[in-house]
Amino acid sequence: MPCHSPRRTRVRRFALPAILACAAAAGAQSVDLDVTHIERTPKYNYDATKKWPDPGETVTFHGFVRCWGDGATPNVASVQYIWRIDGQVVDSGTLTNFEPLRPPFTFDYAGYPNPTSDSALRNANNYPKNPNAFPSPPPTGLRKVTLQWAWQPGRHTVELIVDPTGQIAERSELNNRRRDYTDALSAAFWVEETTWRYFHLYQHQLGIGRNSWEDWIQAQMAKQNELYETAIWDVTPNGCVDRVRIDRIIVVPDGQLPVNGGLPTNNPDSSDKTVDLQWGFVAYDDPNSTYYDNHTSLDLGNPFFIETGVIHELGHARYLIDSYGFDVHGPAVQILENGAPVAGTPLMPFLDWGAVYYNQSGGVMSGPYGFRWSPYEAAMLNRIGGQRARCGNMNAPCNIGEYLQELPQNNFFRFTDAQGWPRPGVNVKVYQAQGDGQSWYGKVYDNVPDLNFNADTTGTVNLGRCPFDNDGTIEHNYGRANGVIVLRIQEGAQVWYRFVEASSFNLEYFKGNQQNAYYTLALPGPSTDSDGDGLADGWEYLYFSNLSRSGPEDDDQDGLSTLLEFQNRTVPTDPDTDDDGLNDGDEVLIYGSNPLNPDTDGDTLSDGDEVHVYGTSPTSADTDGDGWNDAVDNCKTVSNPDQAALNGNGIGDACE
Repeated sequence: MPCHSPRRTRVRRFALPAILACAAAAGAQSVDLDVTHIERTPKYNYDATKKWPDPGETVTFHGFVRCWGDGATPNVASVQYIWRIDGQVVDSGTLTNFEPLRPPFTFDYAGYPNPTSDSALRNANNYPKNPNAFPSPPPTGLRKVTLQWAWQPGRHTVELIVDPTGQIAERSELNNRRRDYTDALSAAFWVEETTWRYFHLYQHQLGIGRNSWEDWIQAQMAKQNELYETAIWDVTPNGCVDRVRIDRIIVVPDGQLPVNGGLPTNNPDSSDKTVDLQWGFVAYDDPNSTYYDNHTSLDLGNPFFIETGVIHELGHARYLIDSYGFDVHGPAVQILENGAPVAGTPLMPFLDWGAVYYNQSGGVMSGPYGFRWSPYEAAMLNRIGGQRARCGNMNAPCNIGEYLQELPQNNFFRFTDAQGWPRPGVNVKVYQAQGDGQSWYGKVYDNVPDLNFNADTTGTVNLGRCPFDNDGTIEHNYGRANGVIVLRIQEGAQVWYRFVEASSFNLEYFKGNQQNAYYTLALPGPSTDSDGDGLADGWEYLYFSNLSRSGPEDDDQDGLSTLLEFQNRTVPTDPDTDDDGLNDGDEVLIYGSNPLNPDTDGDTLSDGDEVHVYGTSPTSADTDGDGWNDAVDNCKTVSNPDQAALNGNGIGDACE
């Protein structure tokens, strides 16, 4: 997992005249009331014995409200606010003589003694690390309101709304409220002042109700919650169980991150264990940067709208790995086929950017699922769902990727042809990745296979618990990533290469298949027919356990020869493969119906009933062509569009 540099949050640094000019160019900055976030006390460290409040314990929600204004904006005489729990109003109040924060939107950093000390985060105009230390009188443009609540376990919502009836004309009404899930993971964000100010100057240009950096970071967390909620897959049918809320926002002077060592982005305050996730945003003194310059696009590729990288990095802070670490690039593969490198040949063609394999498991953490939690990521998030940070709240915690080691004891791979028939006796060679020692997720596959197997008569090989490394450990870090193996499969003169990710093993383990897991690899090309009887060897082994059949036999006496059974994919030992009451031979040779579908024409009558009970055609849903489906037609074999049945016996007059 790479440690990311501050490049992700690079912005232009503005001198004071430029800031004032930008504010003027944006038009008169009318008043705007902005609920920035809701903090909760008391706080508990994620690694403490007590991690959550006790049932019935009194907790306090601290709602922070910013009032923005331009140079001429008067104080807001009064504004109402309400608190809601689970959608019901539980408290209300009024803020009076609320002075706006006016251009140039500066902080008073007087007495900022030591950026590594706790007091450094308690200057008069900042959000204090401890909300109980909130200054009195309050700093310009910022107020705090509180709500006490008897803690209830489970998922509840707490919401703060200012000006709930819309009495005050504002630049945006959409940032007047914040709603959090009480059981959510808590996040804290540190932002240097130039970035914080820049976002206030330009966020409103998106036209979606944002007016500050706080609005922007809240939108990132709202997107993360949306991704949690919509990660609905077979392994996570209810989505991801977690939600996230912002507990604290800390604005610091430029150049002050990190406050306790490390990287300014990954480790803004490594001493803070009260939250489950943290990230830092720096001011980068580069006038040539355009990272946040698109102020209007609502495309996911625009970080000024949604910075997908932030959610990706918080995925690391939670413990997810980079899925792109499973990717394999051509130079890594030193395997030879007929004395020449196999990479770049039809057996292992080059993909985009010189890769020969791109991971199949990633989404937010990079992969084919795009910007959503993939089944693999969602499952691994739910593996620790409902738990606070376990081994760190920054990128990267000490438990990052711990799930990579969860592998079923036996992993059975079944090799088939394109029709699904087994490929018995195929030879399978396994090439394990060695590290390159010099790059993130470095890997090299030399020309010596590490494991060698021959499939049984069902085309199956048991690769064991960990075919990825003989020491039984998956590595996924700088210098070595061994979580992908290369399989060389050979049947006669046919050769195939395939890649297998540890992620597929992890998912099976998550599903509960901790002892035995089963996989199928379908390989193109003809199946082996060693005795030349027209029957694939794998098919013969599947149904007869030997190669004794030659084609004309009819073991199940259904009228189909063994060869016709093979060609029609019916079971040669079952006279009625689809159990519809019509023998396979009759379906294929007489009626032309599908011996693998009990209701060939889809009229809800089984093929057997159509032939033996109703005398209708099993291949036509309207046998008599009168516009009525055979299942409801009161005269199924004689056309009677009017369905007349004067005597009321349910049988059409045309049939009587």
